[in-house]
Amino acid sequence: MIDHFGVNVADLAASTRFYDTVLEPLGFTRQMDFGEAIGYGTEGHPDFWVSSAASGASNREAHIAFAAADVYARAAEARGL
Repeated sequence: MIDHFGVNVADLAASTRFYDTVLEPLGFTRQMDFGEAIGYGTEGHPDFWVSSAASGASNREAHIAFAAADVYARAAEARGL
């Protein structure tokens, strides 16, 4: 049900060196790299993201995304749509 999640880090360069090393034995590699955000996962799907900490009041500590497509499809089928 959880599609992917991410965390903000204070030092993106140090954090990506760490995650490159510790996630590789688990089969996770960089799947996407936007410079300020790096997505780790397998087979083209980034499951875990690290990103630069944003400054200001809008800073978010974590990002969690749910995969809801199946929920909507089942609800539509149950209603005959």
